[in-house]
Amino acid sequence: MIKKTPDIVSIHVICQAVLIMACWFHLGCEAAGTPANGDTDGDSDTDGDTDTDSDGDSDTDSDSDLEDNPQNILVIDFRSGWWSGGGGTLFMDLNDGCIALEVMANTRDDITVEYHHFQKTKRINCLYLPGENPQCSEHDGSFVGISYEELIGFFENDWEDYTQFWFLSGSDMDPDDIQVSDQLFVNIIDDTMELCTPILLGAGDGFIDHANVISQGLGMGDTMTTELASPGFFIFMQNGSTETYMEMDQELQPHLLFDGVTEIADTLSNFIDQTVHGDSLLESTFYEVIAHDTDGRPAIAVGETPSSVGEEEPRPIILDSGWQRFYSLGIPESENEGTQMYLQNLVIYLSEHGCHAPVVE
Repeated sequence: MIKKTPDIVSIHVICQAVLIMACWFHLGCEAAGTPANGDTDGDSDTDGDTDTDSDGDSDTDSDSDLEDNPQNILVIDFRSGWWSGGGGTLFMDLNDGCIALEVMANTRDDITVEYHHFQKTKRINCLYLPGENPQCSEHDGSFVGISYEELIGFFENDWEDYTQFWFLSGSDMDPDDIQVSDQLFVNIIDDTMELCTPILLGAGDGFIDHANVISQGLGMGDTMTTELASPGFFIFMQNGSTETYMEMDQELQPHLLFDGVTEIADTLSNFIDQTVHGDSLLESTFYEVIAHDTDGRPAIAVGETPSSVGEEEPRPIILDSGWQRFYSLGIPESENEGTQMYLQNLVIYLSEHGCHAPVVE
C-alpha cells in the first residue's frame, strides 16, 4: 500500500506513470485475457446450511425456476480503478471486455450484465448480452454535474427493468472520482433507493464514501469504515500476487454465497511494492456478517434494507468491503476457482431473493 502522504493527487499521477513505464518494458502487462468459465451453471446443490435470517424461508429453486428467471444486472463503478480506468486499466480491455464481468455473465446463459464506470472526465461502458461478444466503449468529456436527461441516456433500460443493482464505491479523496455530492451520483441514488431491486455494495482499499452514502439513503446509516488515512490507490497488474486467502470454516461461515467455495482471495500485492486489503463493515441490526478477512475485519454481510423488513418480499442487500479480491481473477498464478465461484454465487443469490426472484409453486 502506498505510504501516507498529504499529496493524494501526486500519488495517483505517480502510480499511473509507473504503470505506463512497466508496460513499455513488457513487465507482464499484456492485455487482460478472458478467464476460464467456472464449472457452475448457477444451480446450487445445497442451501449453504446458513443460520442467518437473510436467506429467507425459501429453499434453493429448481433448475426450471432458474431458467425462467433471466437477470438484467446493472453494475455502476464509482472508483477510478476497480474494474476499469485508473488502477483497473489492465483489468479491462475494450476489445475483449472485463475479466470479472465475463465471470458474472457466464454464471448462467440468461444473464445480461451492463457496466458503467464514471470518472470526472471519462466514462466506460460495457454490455454483455447472452450468447454475444461484449460491447465496450470509452468516452472522454466532463461528467461532472451533467443533466438528468443526459444521465439516463447512458443506460440501456429504465431503472425498474434491472433485476440487480451493484454499486462499487469510490472516494471523495480521489481527485478522479465523481464526488458523492455531484448531481450525477445524487440522481442515480434518488432513482434507485425506493425500488425493490436487490442491491450489492462493494468497497475496499479505503474507497468507502459512495457505499456509505448509499446505505444512508437506504436507512441503514454508515456501513463501512476504513483504517486508512487516504485511499490506497492500488494498481492491478497481471504479474502481481494474491498474498492471503479467506478459508471456509475459518474466515468464511457456511452460507449460500460460499456454496462450493473453499477459499477466496483477500490481500494482494504488485511488483511496485503496493499491497491492498479490504475495509471493515460496521455492526448493524440490518445485516449479519458471514465472513471476516484474514486480519479479522468484518468483510462480507447479507441482510435486508430497513424499509423492506417485514414485507412479503424484503429487499436483499449484500455488502463486501474487500472488493480488491476480484483483482486476483486477472493474476494467472492465483488460485482463482473459489473467488470466481463466489462472484457467481453473488449473482445467483440476488437472483433468488427479493422481488425479482422466481415464484415457487
